[in-house]
Amino acid sequence: MTKFEVLSGPMSITVCAETAYDAAIEALQWWGDCTPAVQANDHRWSLAEEVTVRRVGSLRRGTRFATFEMIAHARGENPQAAWRRLLGEMLENPN
Repeated sequence: MTKFEVLSGPMSITVCAETAYDAAIEALQWWGDCTPAVQANDHRWSLAEEVTVRRVGSLRRGTRFATFEMIAHARGENPQAAWRRLLGEMLENPN
């Protein structure tokens, strides 16, 4: 397993995983479990629009993922279904 640093907004987590994708999913699952108050009104859990994953000690830029889509995957949800659900919620409550 490789150590990855996962960064997005206030989140900075080091995770051991097989791939950068796996590290992003694990970090987002942990973040979602630890920040229930943040999730209530924020579809991105107060994270930046991208999640950056890089190997610990690497000087390379890292792999970037769209935060909303990765959160959907971390929840076991199809990103398209997650967008439809979010848009439906926003249309129900425009304010």
